[in-house]
Amino acid sequence: MSTTSSATAIDDATLSFFRDTLGAGNVISGASADAERYNVDWLGNFHGNAGAVLRPKTTDEVARVVARCNEQGVGVVPLGGNTGLVGGGVARHPGEVVLLLERMRSAVSFDEESAILVCEAGCVLQEADQYLKQFDFAMPVDLACVALRCVAPSLHCTTEL
Repeated sequence: MSTTSSATAIDDATLSFFRDTLGAGNVISGASADAERYNVDWLGNFHGNAGAVLRPKTTDEVARVVARCNEQGVGVVPLGGNTGLVGGGVARHPGEVVLLLERMRSAVSFDEESAILVCEAGCVLQEADQYLKQFDFAMPVDLACVALRCVAPSLHCTTEL
């Protein structure tokens, strides 16, 4: 996924492809007021200019959207709970799309023997912890923004300490 300054504007055919793939209600125009909250980070320090905000539900939809963006030279910025503090979830270059993962929040499976949790890209800590309770396990990370913070960046940040 690219966030280079060479991102190109999204043409009408690509926007139409996104609507056909995700459903019209899951494609937010970057120019609309609805997109504004995805064009700024949690602290309000970084402001972006997304060409569109895309809300996939499945990995197949993500794959199709990312492949189209790659073909068209459109940069992709993945966004989970928008709790980051360094602007990584903000489309900083015109024409990039925000790939909003909020519809991909499920915990899929858990292997008790290995203690491995499989979850979708947008699964948040609170939901993962709720899922694990049935196995008498808990998420080992507990942050103040537990209801918004996605599992993947939380684990990455924790391993970087």
